[in-house]
Amino acid sequence: MISITPRNFIFLLIARMVLKNLKGYVLLRSNGHKEYQSKFGKIGFFLYDLMFNYITKKLKIISVSKNIIKKKNVKYLFPSELDNDWFKKIKKINNKIPRLLYFGRFRKEKGIYSLLTLAENFYLKFCLTMAGDTKIIPTKNDNIKILGKISNKKKIISLYDNHNMLILPSYTEGSPKVIIESLARMRPVIVFNEIKHVKSNFYGVYVCKRNVNSLEKTIKYIIKNYSKVQISMKKNDLYTKKKFQSNLLNILNE
Repeated sequence: MISITPRNFIFLLIARMVLKNLKGYVLLRSNGHKEYQSKFGKIGFFLYDLMFNYITKKLKIISVSKNIIKKKNVKYLFPSELDNDWFKKIKKINNKIPRLLYFGRFRKEKGIYSLLTLAENFYLKFCLTMAGDTKIIPTKNDNIKILGKISNKKKIISLYDNHNMLILPSYTEGSPKVIIESLARMRPVIVFNEIKHVKSNFYGVYVCKRNVNSLEKTIKYIIKNYSKVQISMKKNDLYTKKKFQSNLLNILNE
């Protein structure tokens, strides 16, 4: 089961009535308690907690982060789509002006609207591209560009290459693939305090407060020290798709 949702919860209830010996796994990709509370308030937290407690009692747990759940017998697995193509022909880019990228779903819990508000109040010169969803977000700022969903690997790699840093403004995350994708293309990453745990041991990931002053200060630091930052990023040992598949098979074969 990929994530805990109302649909998956109902499916499991039905499956339990039909199958006597039900076995399986549930993959926890993010902190659902925080996501549901962000979207629906206390009622959302309660409803997710109900689904969470039932599903995690019936199925074995695989989590992408210890920040999501700390229980005995939990298996940890870190998703990755990185193959050899991600490490080829790293493109150099002009780092005089911040060319910022957000790549992901346009959802409230992903912090997309928070980032939009911050960007519209920037004092520095910048370009911001928001991509990864079919939803259209209106903005009157000429420095902000909204793109649709991108799924082709070459186009995604090109998207990273055409920017000099990634911003991940989410309020909750487990082990986001965009971080290792950006680092693979030698592009630094900025996250906010709420998900500072995703920095882990990575070089080139910077944590700041969710306000204009802190974000601008972090952006300016990266731009000013871009070459040094990229040199440090070469130390990263990034989790690859091959390793992800191998670890998944080991878990399922236990």
